[in-house]
Amino acid sequence: MKLKRSLLQLDIDEKIIFFLRRHPFIFFKKSLSYLIFASLPFLTYFVLKIYFPAFLENEIIYPLLVLLASLWLIFIWIALFHAWIDYYFDIWVVTDKQIIDIQQTGLFNRTLAKQPLSRVQDITVEIKGFFPTIFKFGNVYIQTAGTKERFVFFDVKNPDEVARKINNLVRETLEK
Repeated sequence: MKLKRSLLQLDIDEKIIFFLRRHPFIFFKKSLSYLIFASLPFLTYFVLKIYFPAFLENEIIYPLLVLLASLWLIFIWIALFHAWIDYYFDIWVVTDKQIIDIQQTGLFNRTLAKQPLSRVQDITVEIKGFFPTIFKFGNVYIQTAGTKERFVFFDVKNPDEVARKINNLVRETLEK
């Protein structure tokens, strides 16, 4: 908890209410597409083995195909790792005093934006599509009166609950 506090630069008396990430289904969907792409070299091998067996017996072409398939799989592995980094390090934190938006762009770029709860003007929830409706995830748009006018919590679990709790926190902050 101390590591989180220092990374987020929180006050000592500040309490974390939400620590949000995207819904795991989002990463699963990306991973599934990468696994489909990863299967292409194996499918190509079986097609070549069935329809063009002489092609695989060539001393130059077979090692070249193995090299290309290996490069393809390394590329897929790196892309999957990048997708995981993007999923895992995109974080939204709501404390009893502020909203913090941490966006990971690439492997070595991170953007951190903060706004006090007193600057929140409007909160909108958006749930679009079949899977978001079934698995209960969606976007929460938070309109603020700051330099970053709109915070967006992308594909978070139970967006209605998140919006309701943030509204309650904003109301409590304004009553103080």
